[in-house]
Amino acid sequence: METPEANAPLVRITEMESGQLLAVATLVAAVLFGVAGVIGALGYLVAVARAK
Repeated sequence: METPEANAPLVRITEMESGQLLAVATLVAAVLFGVAGVIGALGYLVAVARAK
């Protein structure tokens, strides 16, 4: 069976204040947009290199 420790991250999230949860969500979104930006930049560079 599952132990209570396995659900510890979920418990921590539910006990967070709304400001903390917003900060975590903002940080996750920023990281995801950053990764998407890097992938987009690499795709652009590959497209430019192939066009020559």
